[in-house]
Amino acid sequence: MTEEQKTGAKKVTAHSNCEHPPTKAARAKCRRAKGKITVQQSAGATVEAKPAPEPTVEKSDEVLDAVADVDRVTRENWRDFKNARVTIHIYNRMPVKNAIIQGWGAKFFDYLIQGADKSTRVPAAEVERVLLLND
Repeated sequence: MTEEQKTGAKKVTAHSNCEHPPTKAARAKCRRAKGKITVQQSAGATVEAKPAPEPTVEKSDEVLDAVADVDRVTRENWRDFKNARVTIHIYNRMPVKNAIIQGWGAKFFDYLIQGADKSTRVPAAEVERVLLLND
């Protein structure tokens, strides 16, 4: 049960005190803006927020050493490895193995999968790392 449910605080949803036009879109925008404001907060009551816990990060020297031994491809040196087979690690996706880099700019990363006619484009910010395949 949340703190708001315990104290009986309710979300402010009435539009009687709002100065926006009485349109559906304006009311929706207002609701989104007021979504987390409660009656107690709007009346001037103070609400204590709990601090977020510190994230714990495990450092493994073995993993870092293994990656350091493999040739990494970067945005600066990708042209040197243009026809080489690489494994592409993209954020929140499965690694793409046996791909060929088509282009790597500031905004986009293009690669070609073996057997495909067209290259695939992903945002460059989502590319975590590109590693050469050991043939």
